[in-house]
Amino acid sequence: MHALTRRASALALAAALVLPLAACSEDGFSLPTGEELQGYVDDARSRADEIGAEIGDLASTLGGLPADARTKIEDAIAQTKEATGQARGALEEAAAAQDGAAGALDDAGAKVAEAKAQVEQGLKEVEGATGVDAEKARAELEKLRDLLGELGNDLTTKG
Repeated sequence: MHALTRRASALALAAALVLPLAACSEDGFSLPTGEELQGYVDDARSRADEIGAEIGDLASTLGGLPADARTKIEDAIAQTKEATGQARGALEEAAAAQDGAAGALDDAGAKVAEAKAQVEQGLKEVEGATGVDAEKARAELEKLRDLLGELGNDLTTKG
């Protein structure tokens, strides 16, 4: 499997794991409790670690792009790593106590939205670029944008 596709797949798995934590009820935000919550948090923590490892070297695969585009994409990658870290912190807070967990998940969702905006900027940078590297970068950035959108939706506590 192509390295960039593995990274996108890892992000998709993380988004899928966070979804149960963002469950809403008629009374507002609700989290699973006990062992179920710990299982979700452990799985999501593992995926966050995987995302961090996989995304870490993504910028090095973009060497054939113009410097401006590469810089924007590197910024987007850094923002994505930061957002993933914040999501992990929110998950750990959710595991420790429900009080404040909803706010932490909302904050992480906002950080993910910022990362998505950075990725969209990266897409604008490669919009007119041609060549195999530009096409690969564009495709992977589009996947990353979509996955960040899903993760942001999963982290929201609004019902």
